[in-house]
Amino acid sequence: TTFRAMLLGPGVGADQPMQLGAVKAVSSSYPLKGDLLVADKPFAQGFVNSVGPQLGEVWLTSRLFAALNVEVGDSLSIGDADFVVAKALIQEPDSPQSVMGFAPRALIHRDDIERTGAIALGSRVNYSMTIAGDLDAINRLEQLLLKELGSHFKWRSAGEGDGPDAGVFQRITNYVMLVAALALV
Repeated sequence: TTFRAMLLGPGVGADQPMQLGAVKAVSSSYPLKGDLLVADKPFAQGFVNSVGPQLGEVWLTSRLFAALNVEVGDSLSIGDADFVVAKALIQEPDSPQSVMGFAPRALIHRDDIERTGAIALGSRVNYSMTIAGDLDAINRLEQLLLKELGSHFKWRSAGEGDGPDAGVFQRITNYVMLVAALALV
């Protein structure tokens, strides 16, 4: 679940740093595929972490540390909830973020969403689910979901969408076709 929210660093009143963030709430099984790289301080060499944040934790992209004047172990607020800054988020396997991203990422546990109070009627929220398993079972699930869900629902297969592998299969196909055409010439 992703949504935008104001992140509030330590302080009071005009001295309290604020930053709009792209909050992503994930389950305990995140990431299902790929490597999640985190560090114990911002802009450090990341290490692979096999699970997402625990309840009450927030992981921040490196640029949020300076913007919010926080360090690992400090507290910050997202909406009505306080969180402990536990890790620097270096790389997500499914992140559409780029250097030009306007709202840097804050990663929390999905069970913390409600206590933030940040999602209300009229909020812009995106829900996504990653599915892994037997290809036939996934294809059956796709057909079932496409029949049941409305036009706001989008099914994206591996290599489609905004993640780091977006378009990779199409680029490989194009390359193979080019090589075949050159071989014929």
